Amino acid sequence: MKDDRSIAVSIVCITYNQAGYIADAIESFLAQEVSFNYEILIHDDASDDGTAELVQLYAERFPDKIVTILQKENQYSQGIKVIATYVKPRIRGRYVAFCEGDDFWTDINKLQIQYDYMEANPECSMCLHNGWNISPNKKRVFNSKPLSREACVFGVEEAIQGLGIKVVTNSFFCRADIYCAEAPEFIRIAPTGDYGRVVANALKGYIYYMPQTMSAHRCEARNSLTERWTKKPELWRQYIERQMDMLDCLDRETEYQYTELIEREKIKQKFDTYFIIGDTNALNIEPYRTMMKQLSFKKKLQFYHPCLFEVFRSVMRVARVKNKLIFKRQLRMYKKRRKF
Repeated sequence: MKDDRSIAVSIVCITYNQAGYIADAIESFLAQEVSFNYEILIHDDASDDGTAELVQLYAERFPDKIVTILQKENQYSQGIKVIATYVKPRIRGRYVAFCEGDDFWTDINKLQIQYDYMEANPECSMCLHNGWNISPNKKRVFNSKPLSREACVFGVEEAIQGLGIKVVTNSFFCRADIYCAEAPEFIRIAPTGDYGRVVANALKGYIYYMPQTMSAHRCEARNSLTERWTKKPELWRQYIERQMDMLDCLDRETEYQYTELIEREKIKQKFDTYFIIGDTNALNIEPYRTMMKQLSFKKKLQFYHPCLFEVFRSVMRVARVKNKLIFKRQLRMYKKRRKF
């Protein structure tokens, strides 16, 4: 991390083969109306679909805002943690905001709102908010209920119970000194960053949640992690094995203060994984067998009759007309400010 007092916020954007989406992300960054200086750090992991070229065009147009880290060879496939290795050393802001290349922000005041709260509340380590879940082409807006109708505070226990995977990652806004400090071991061995990052921040200060819907997440976008895992169920098994190792490590590093909570969370996460990959053998063993019996009708339909469930979901999952109109209005607001 480079300390530059003139930069208040560093936006971190990680992208790979997202040529069809990256412009939405960058334009939503540039559309932010703020009272401070910010930078946009974009790391492209050797895309071969034109993503890097688009990123470079934006960087040439906005050299005072955009910093590019363009790889010649894919780093992820070599087991290199790109954020720790290439991005964190380049961060100059006091705060860090996140948005992956296939997502985007929908509120032009998002950064200012989060920045103002964090400036006024130094004991807060991280600020989150609600987000839209949309189809890759933005034509469908799914129900995106906030975790709470009111702004609220979360702590370590809620973080362990999966706060980081209950909110959209592109809502994350945290203090750079916490984010750029040497990561605890449980984060270094974690299979993904969202869960562990929120836990790590909660251990440093409270997490503040805002119910405002200020960003959009594309569900199962092309080249997303979810899409890759859906095609290869064995990746889910690898994920849950590493997740269990991470939770055991977290238990040790917190000196077993949360052992009971962590053990319950391990059971829940294993159950969720076995459910996703349809592992009937595992689900016939206790305590998962009892957990299956306690599922709602909708969840049982999803497991035993997936085709019927898809029909049911297509009807129930689409948001109300009012929500669609709000989403479309937000899009129009930032499109009017398109810079490229």
